[in-house]
Amino acid sequence: MLLYSLFLVFSGLRCGFSWCAEWLPLKIAPELKPYLLELGNNFLKYNITNILPLRSAFIIRLYELCKDHYSEGTRYRDSVTSVTFDIKVDKLRELFEIPNSYQYSSHIKTRIIDKAVKQLKDKTDIQIVYKEQKIGRKVDRLLITVKDNNKGSNDYLSSQKAFISYLRANCVNVDLYKGKDKNTLNDMILSIAPDGKIYDKKSSNDFNAKRSSEMWEALYNLAKQGIISIKEL
Repeated sequence: MLLYSLFLVFSGLRCGFSWCAEWLPLKIAPELKPYLLELGNNFLKYNITNILPLRSAFIIRLYELCKDHYSEGTRYRDSVTSVTFDIKVDKLRELFEIPNSYQYSSHIKTRIIDKAVKQLKDKTDIQIVYKEQKIGRKVDRLLITVKDNNKGSNDYLSSQKAFISYLRANCVNVDLYKGKDKNTLNDMILSIAPDGKIYDKKSSNDFNAKRSSEMWEALYNLAKQGIISIKEL
């Protein structure tokens, strides 16, 4: 709220004094320093390839919510393998901007929560289970447990070693990447030979050990950034 207020102040100054030839000098109050410094640390980071296969904006938001709790709960705690948090159904409606016409049992539970359980397990790096907590007959809140998903479809991105093993097992002679060789500037198509080596399909040439290492690393980085999707090849 504080940062949003600052945005409004700056926006108002810019609009109200647009006739000025120069910006007015402004100074950030020392009291704001702790909040501004925290902006570098307190935000959610995740690999975008985890949400690309998700089929609903609501499920993406649920992934981000669960990922945020999991990241916070496991930070600096290597022994922690799961994180549990609770959230009121009304709060879920507010955060996700779920229309009031959506009933819990017929819409939120079946179309969002239950579908998210399956999609997150099949397609992302986390998996969830949940329990309903009722007040009377009404479901008041959800108790959600988040775990790391080593069997998810993005497990091949967990490390470069896992990535190479996945390509060798599933992508023999598949066109992985089309581009130019930075050394020769010739067109090339990277692929995996039956013997597990990375090679250029254009020239049918193998790479030496150093160049192979560079190619593996480049492919891995492209996949992690979502520039290439190995699952769609």
